[in-house]
Amino acid sequence: MLASRLSARRVQYSTLFKHQRHFSSASYGLQARLSSRKKIGALITVAAAVATVTAVSASSKVHNDAPADAPSISKDSLPLSRTSVAEELATFVWGSNQNGTILPSSKPSPKSIRTPFVASHLSGVALRDLAFHEKHAACIDARGDVYQWGDGFFDSPGASEEKEPKLTLRGQDITHLAVTHSRVFALSRAGQVFVLPSSQSADIPTTTTESKPSSSWLNWIWKEDKNGRPVELRTDIEMARRERIVSISAGRDHLLALTSSGRTLAHPFSKNANSHGQLGTRKVYYQAPSPADVPSDRVQVHVELVPLAQLDPYAKSSRVSRQPSSDAESTLSTAALEGVQHCNTLFEIPSLRGVRIAQAVAGDRSSFVRTEDGKVLGWGANEYGQLGLGASFTMECIPVPTEVTLSRHYSARTPRKCIDITAGGDVAFFTIQRQDYDAPPVIDILACGMGQWGALGSGQYTQAQGSPVKVKTVSGLLEFDETTRSLQPIRPDTISVSPTGHVLFAFEASSGPVKSPAADFGRDLLSWGANTEYQQGNGKKTNVATPTYVTDWDKKASSGSEPEAVGEESRLMLRGTRVAEVKDMSGKRVLRNAVVEQTPVAGWNCSAIYWRVR
Repeated sequence: MLASRLSARRVQYSTLFKHQRHFSSASYGLQARLSSRKKIGALITVAAAVATVTAVSASSKVHNDAPADAPSISKDSLPLSRTSVAEELATFVWGSNQNGTILPSSKPSPKSIRTPFVASHLSGVALRDLAFHEKHAACIDARGDVYQWGDGFFDSPGASEEKEPKLTLRGQDITHLAVTHSRVFALSRAGQVFVLPSSQSADIPTTTTESKPSSSWLNWIWKEDKNGRPVELRTDIEMARRERIVSISAGRDHLLALTSSGRTLAHPFSKNANSHGQLGTRKVYYQAPSPADVPSDRVQVHVELVPLAQLDPYAKSSRVSRQPSSDAESTLSTAALEGVQHCNTLFEIPSLRGVRIAQAVAGDRSSFVRTEDGKVLGWGANEYGQLGLGASFTMECIPVPTEVTLSRHYSARTPRKCIDITAGGDVAFFTIQRQDYDAPPVIDILACGMGQWGALGSGQYTQAQGSPVKVKTVSGLLEFDETTRSLQPIRPDTISVSPTGHVLFAFEASSGPVKSPAADFGRDLLSWGANTEYQQGNGKKTNVATPTYVTDWDKKASSGSEPEAVGEESRLMLRGTRVAEVKDMSGKRVLRNAVVEQTPVAGWNCSAIYWRVR
């Protein structure tokens, strides 16, 4: 048997060698008969054929996880769903457009956008940040310049229909924005905090225009407006070497800032900045013009901002109008309170001195900080339980930072810590990481505060929630990671909370040790909460109490008429891509071969998805 197999194998090998020798001799004879000119022509033809076959095979390659309608793209980029490569940097908006904040240049301007629609004034560009308020909006382009628009910014209803976003701050390398009803705060990469008015005709109510020179070389060619250089906030503490402000967060009347050394600062820009103790300090001062007999050109006016609940504890329990005591009346004089809007200083919170803070977040009338070991402290307004201090804690004003207990859902033996805080309006979210024994870590989302319109995501419309409840739909999720070959938690990437009561939630692209947006095949986007102005993007006006996928419609922009949803409904997926170039708002190229990713933002009764530069 074995001998017969070996003889058969020899016959096969001999036959193969004969064919090979025949092919070699034939090729040699063909080459010998060709002239030198014919040899060059044959080589060129063969090379062209090989290149053509290689290109065709590369362009026709289809991966098993690619969508059916995926166009031909390079391996370093991924297209946006249902858009071509040229339209991949499209910004989608939906919700209220009463003041021209999401579609300022359309004629006639629609009052509301029911489903995600392409915003022409922000398409084709990637931004660093985007923010919407009630009557005005602002963004930072890829160069770091600030643009503002909206009826509130142009000072007249309907004026935004004829005006595009206006450049208001240039050459400062801005990285983050915080918008309020009267101001826009801009944080630069160097750690400077600039203040811009929310209206183009309004001046910042301050008596100083001093500002440190920008590190950008573009600043010397920028012609400042009639107000001079932009106003920069100073600090009442001496900053250490290389210490700078790394984050800002604004509420209704106060601003929180965090330095790279973990120090927490607060800034009042209204007489109600400490109405519920949200400022964290009562003693502030501002610069005012000095009398004629004082040689100095400026003097400091000290003001003590007493919370209203401490000034009159029974204000809400009695209908009788009572005057404050003489001491409080002298302390809170009308002139002094009105002068607080002239303040241009960031004050360190006294009770947090010596405590290294990792994150500082401002709610509407409340404040939160997260320590490096994962503990949470909160203070300010608490009438809806937005501080998360418990259902039995009925005090409406907490002027001192108090630890938030997050152990209601866990046993005493379960290690846990807070890794992120998100607040907006009267709602707060805490991202908790826990691990039970040898099980993989798990990420939970806890919510507390005002849930009348379903903003808590718990499936109930609870008006006040003092004990943080778990958002079950997006909590405790695991996935198998092929890189580590183990279960990993599905982490949240973005939680954006609107001041008016709706939430946008996006999962992280990958749970592995290295996250690459360029290799991202899509992230789910969920929303819940208020929907009276179509801010959920589902074409309805019914409030949603549980996280629901945002629908993606085949959008076709049409000028001169109100945009309508056309096509088949599906889930909207957030994506990352690599683009050949990134332009600023003026159309000039800023970056090449840059990585950008879609980022959701929940604004004032509106929502948007824009491309953010990494």
